[in-house]
Amino acid sequence: MDDEDVSDAEKINVLFQKAAEDAKLAIDADKKGEFDFAFYRYIDAIESLRLIALYAAEVESSDGSPTNSFGEEAKQRMAQYLTRAEHLKSVLQEPPKLKSEDEILTEHVKSMLIDAMDEEEAKNPDRALELYTEVLDFAGELLEERRSGKKPGSEEFSQGIKKMLKIAFERENELKEKKLGFDKTVAKNSTSGASNALYTEEELRVLQLTSHINNQVFVPFMPQDVAQRFSSREKFKERKVPKHGP
Repeated sequence: MDDEDVSDAEKINVLFQKAAEDAKLAIDADKKGEFDFAFYRYIDAIESLRLIALYAAEVESSDGSPTNSFGEEAKQRMAQYLTRAEHLKSVLQEPPKLKSEDEILTEHVKSMLIDAMDEEEAKNPDRALELYTEVLDFAGELLEERRSGKKPGSEEFSQGIKKMLKIAFERENELKEKKLGFDKTVAKNSTSGASNALYTEEELRVLQLTSHINNQVFVPFMPQDVAQRFSSREKFKERKVPKHGP
């Protein structure tokens, strides 16, 4: 092979490397749904492969026969990438699909939940608690609107919101327990009357005797009370008392 043949072979190697890099970028973007970027990277890869096919046709082996192995491989890959690029082009030319209200709301709740989890991971428990509470309030309102019939909604939407609400509820409670230095094992033992309880049986009896209001026992708050789970997050609303005449 003369110097010109070596030069063409080097060009083929360089072009193959560039085509491989562009193809990798295209495939990665394609998987992420970044179709516009993927389309142009496929086109770049196709152009490099087209040049490889041209150079390969000009390179001759030592026995005088054409060296077509590079050219055939380039053509096969070029056909694959061209098929995908044409499909992406048709997708990009389609009018954008408008999202439904349920899809927009679901994405919004998901974004709120991710923000809260990011703050928790960043060791900002106070901010995380605020954001988890916002998720619970907003998601709760959405479910209540669907439940009451004020707004129509699919079962899939309600189930998705419930899953995210459950995550936010569990994370919020765990953060509260950590913030108060609450130990679940202590609470369990305390409520079961174990010997290591924070209050002795006699102390609890004294507290009960001195904590009567309207014939009801109101024992002071104890650490194990953190374990209490309430069935509703509905905010307290003061009842309006009808005014009486003078």
